[in-house]
Amino acid sequence: MDTGELIVRERLLRRFRDAEENLTPFVLLVAPAGSGKSTLAAQLIDSPSVVGTRVYVTHASAPPDRSLWRTLADSLAQTEAARPVLHEADAREHVRRFVGAMTEPTLLVIDDYHHVSSVDNDRALLEMSGISPHLRLCVLARSVHILDGPLYRHRVRVIAREDLAFTPAEARDLAAQWGVDVSPALTDALAQAGGWAIAVTTLLRSAQSSESSPDLREGNDGPSPRHSSTPHPALQRVAVDVLDVLGQLDPAARGLLLAASLVDGLTLKHAEEVLGRPAVATLMHVRTLREIGVITAVGSTPTETFHVHPALRATVAAQATREISSSKRRALVLRATRDRERGTPLDAFRAYLRFSYLPEAERVLAANFTLITDHRATCLAALDPLTDDDLSTHPTLAAARFFLEFELATVSPKRLWHTSQLSYRGAQRRLEINPNPDDPLYLAHRAQVMVGERVRGDAPAALAIAKEIEARLSSPVRLVDGDPDDVPAHGPYTDPALLAEIAFTAFMGGDAGLARRAWQKLATLVELSPGSEASASRAGMTRSTVRHGPWLHVALSGLALVESNEGNFRQGAEFLTRSDDIREAHGPGPALGWVNAEVVRAHHAYEFRRPDLLAQAVARISPWYDRIEQWPMVIMAEAESVRYQRGPDWALPHLRTAVAQVERERHGVGVWGGYLALYQAMLNTTSGNFATSKNMIDSLPAKNSFVQIEQARLALFRSDDVRALLTIQRLGTAALNMRQRIDALLIGAVAAWGCGRSQEAFVSLRDAGELIERCELSMMLRSVPFDPLVEIAAAARDAGVCDVTTLIDSVPEAARCVRRESLTQMEQRALESMATHPALADAALALDIAPATVKRHRLAVYRKLRVGSREEAILQATRMGLLPNSS
Repeated sequence: MDTGELIVRERLLRRFRDAEENLTPFVLLVAPAGSGKSTLAAQLIDSPSVVGTRVYVTHASAPPDRSLWRTLADSLAQTEAARPVLHEADAREHVRRFVGAMTEPTLLVIDDYHHVSSVDNDRALLEMSGISPHLRLCVLARSVHILDGPLYRHRVRVIAREDLAFTPAEARDLAAQWGVDVSPALTDALAQAGGWAIAVTTLLRSAQSSESSPDLREGNDGPSPRHSSTPHPALQRVAVDVLDVLGQLDPAARGLLLAASLVDGLTLKHAEEVLGRPAVATLMHVRTLREIGVITAVGSTPTETFHVHPALRATVAAQATREISSSKRRALVLRATRDRERGTPLDAFRAYLRFSYLPEAERVLAANFTLITDHRATCLAALDPLTDDDLSTHPTLAAARFFLEFELATVSPKRLWHTSQLSYRGAQRRLEINPNPDDPLYLAHRAQVMVGERVRGDAPAALAIAKEIEARLSSPVRLVDGDPDDVPAHGPYTDPALLAEIAFTAFMGGDAGLARRAWQKLATLVELSPGSEASASRAGMTRSTVRHGPWLHVALSGLALVESNEGNFRQGAEFLTRSDDIREAHGPGPALGWVNAEVVRAHHAYEFRRPDLLAQAVARISPWYDRIEQWPMVIMAEAESVRYQRGPDWALPHLRTAVAQVERERHGVGVWGGYLALYQAMLNTTSGNFATSKNMIDSLPAKNSFVQIEQARLALFRSDDVRALLTIQRLGTAALNMRQRIDALLIGAVAAWGCGRSQEAFVSLRDAGELIERCELSMMLRSVPFDPLVEIAAAARDAGVCDVTTLIDSVPEAARCVRRESLTQMEQRALESMATHPALADAALALDIAPATVKRHRLAVYRKLRVGSREEAILQATRMGLLPNSS
């Protein structure tokens, strides 16, 4: 092909020049056939960089035709007549003398060097490049012995296969130069070509001529790839040509290529078994395949695997299904894939799915869930062809799809719900069929049921399973019987995704201790070491995931959430800061695990008086309200910010509106129904809506500590200090979290003050103040009557017990709670008369008192209820349950 037909790739030509724009002394182009080495060398020779340089081009030939040095000696001779007749023994010395005598810039291009590469020749070329400052070497080879090794990188500039590959932009430029319209189908085919020059140019030539494809129908007599899109006709033709050539030149290499296409990666051990030959002989055939570019090697000895080039694989695999019997194919696939489960579980998983070995695929996935799903695009592509029956029968596959699609905005909530139910119900059925706890899939299926129960809103059932799983994770009993070598070094014991699900389930179920332990274990598991992605010293950790940074972000976000929710905002803020640093360096946690950090940020906004934090958190989270389970916490944070700025009367409608709006797009509120009811009960109590608050509290479990605190708060705001104090005293503080303890201490302080127990009130206020300052949780002061707090604080200061007056005075005026005074019996009768006898005269007649007395009592009612008119008094009294039939 004329080099003028190809685009000049300046990024590669620059590799031949040094910083002063001089030609580099030694450049090695080492890549398989068809990579564009010769074209690049020709473009170099035609480039301005070589102007004024004498150029010699020689082609090495395989021994025994001619030695490298005899070939070089002949090429360096200026004329045929001057070509010296040398014995092989003299040729090398002749070349050395010729190079040493050079007086002008000279470029020596040696093509096909792989035919003569050896340790001795490689070293000799290195030595020759240093003889004369005028000599520049450009060596083209499919492979070399030592020239591309790390010891010589300071002397040899290597341009390898990945460098020569066409970038998508270069492929488009070439298409434009050739006048080819790049259609979506051609774009997909070019992506399959992977930049391989021969494949790219063949595709574009085919697009120019619109040639038809050869007939390559797949056989149907046994296991064949479950999903392989039909390759482009041009790529089919390349594959057929390769198979034809190998059939003539190296039939054994052809057989290896067919076998490798079936298993998506062939180890040397399996290649030996396929050929029935020793390693040395097998390596010769592998080298043939590598040098012509049809396979690539991944990993290093002894786990190195050989993969068919994506541009050829579908066609070669189709041919393999015709030539290799079904039984042999199955044996090959299962044997090769089974051996790769420990070293490359993702490859094993894909291979099992590709050939519809779904039980094996589920088993590998369950043992390496995070390690496999870390490769989201690859894993989703492998799972995509599975049917609902496949996913229901093998629920771990459904769980993986749900996990991966959860963070894709293009996937609808309806599809997510459907997939989660396939996993949940499928796992239930599998456990009914086989409830044996020693089954390798038992733990995975229990975890899937746990998540399903949580998503459905049954927090107690989900929490019970989380506790069971934690107990099994903590047990020294093995989950898999048999030879120790068959047990993965990673697996459920150290699986980040499982630990994260246990932690979040525990949090949603109200078990902060379990949530904290699981998130802490996850953090320890993936802890990053300085200057590296993860500590290589912990093999179990490094093999459980390849995304240590994002999973550490999940763990720290979770710890920030549980600490903040428990009331320790100071420690929560520390975890949030660390979490943000990790996100900045390594990216966000998978499966929307980063949402927990934003929930914390939203709640810290009102405590630290940073409305920008709330805006940032809501902007990030709101697009995901249709799927995340934490959305009520964000809405409560918004309502709390409104309460901080404008009081509870404004927070309540904001909360109701937001909840109703999100609920329309979801399957209810899930496990958050109780939390929302408690929060609304608190807002109703503090705003004087006692009837509504009582109804909400009565609908919740009476033994729950949160509910008992709300009962005490309601009694306190109703001025029933005795009942409030008794409720708090019965509750105690030993089993409460930090937030509950502060709440209980503040309610107890006000109630004790109202009961005349001043010393008890002082001590409770002192303890509450210490906790508030230690945890940075001043918001709790907005949930008890403000005026009594001021009185107690002043008295406690004067008594020398504590001084929290500044802390209490920091509560914004709009957020200060009001406790309305109790009405006397006569004031209560006057209130009731407002509804039945609006006119003073009528009320006086009904009450049998003077109109002036009625007026005086009504004014007292207005003052105590903090209203300014009869209508407002009736409304407020109704909310407080003071009028008959209002509760």
